[in-house]
Amino acid sequence: MIHPNIIYRRGAGLGKTLKIHSLVMVLLLGCARVYSEPEPVTNLIARLRRVTDTSGVSARASLTFNDAVSGKRTTCQLLIKIRNEGDETLMLYQCLWPPALKGHGYLIKKNKDQVELSAYTPPNKLEILSGDSRRQPFFGSDLTVDEFTENFWTWPVQQLEGATNLLGHHCQQLELRPPEGQTNLYSVVHVWAATDIFLPLLIEKFDGEGKVLKRVRIDRVAKL
Repeated sequence: MIHPNIIYRRGAGLGKTLKIHSLVMVLLLGCARVYSEPEPVTNLIARLRRVTDTSGVSARASLTFNDAVSGKRTTCQLLIKIRNEGDETLMLYQCLWPPALKGHGYLIKKNKDQVELSAYTPPNKLEILSGDSRRQPFFGSDLTVDEFTENFWTWPVQQLEGATNLLGHHCQQLELRPPEGQTNLYSVVHVWAATDIFLPLLIEKFDGEGKVLKRVRIDRVAKL
């Protein structure tokens, strides 16, 4: 299980500190707004994606996990950057600490329906990943590298499944499904999104038989 402490920054004077169970959650912050009626699903998803639709995002994370092979508890400090230029999106995940992994990173380049995933090894080696190499552990954690290339927010089947309260926030439950016949890492994704802060507080990812494969949960949200 992953326990990162993430400090997120976007623009001057805006920041949040999150303690969550998946690094991908740092990309999903939106602007706060309160609704007395259920938010239309397309509007809610658009607000959840607002951060990554900006010209640039930068974040630092402290990621603590049990090594997938040795079981040893490990901590990595990461730098995350996202940049949008026209139809192209660049996403960088780079390790700052420990020294053995310093400078190593992954670069994701998205252009419409095409996605290129590369691994960077200092001082200047950039290798495009394909096949099984895309499923390697993300810096030794139980996340895999190719999980960061899949954007379930764009899946065509998007519907509301109910509402509940998590961490004192009113949340709408969304069910997301990929295009029929398309190969994806997951068959169904459920998201519990807080409608006052536009932040997913819980994400569950299922296989084709309805088994939960990954669960992403936010434990605490605090303003800096």
